[in-house]
Amino acid sequence: MHDLVGELEKKEIRSQIDRILRDLGNPEPPLRLADVRKLLDLDLEYYRSSDPGLVTELTHRFTLFARKTLPDLHLHLASALAKSRLCAFWLPDSSRILIDNDVPEPKHRWIEAHEISHSITEWHKHFLLGDNSHTLDPACHAMIEAEAI
Repeated sequence: MHDLVGELEKKEIRSQIDRILRDLGNPEPPLRLADVRKLLDLDLEYYRSSDPGLVTELTHRFTLFARKTLPDLHLHLASALAKSRLCAFWLPDSSRILIDNDVPEPKHRWIEAHEISHSITEWHKHFLLGDNSHTLDPACHAMIEAEAI
């Protein structure tokens, strides 16, 4: 794992990965990500970033989630989503991974695995809804992304 990830975090992530592999019967590579998603009860869906209704739909879903978890954050979601160029993301409230179908197919497997990694890293769900004084630091974003690699 990347140098930005602390030893405690590496150990916890490794523990989660080992548990998943054990639960799957320690399969031989290559790991079937569909099996991992089934075990973790994650759905995979594709969207098109060129779809004009996408930002509206995502803003609505994030707003509902944000109202439950972080008051006042939903006020900034529409702006953040409109500016971002996400190619994939994990929605913890609905246990879904969404991948932009406009991303070249050879990148889909890596992206799916990356988003699965976010879903098994318990503390990541707290950093997915926007920035605060800690997450505005680019080093924090780099650390969260490094943990998912």
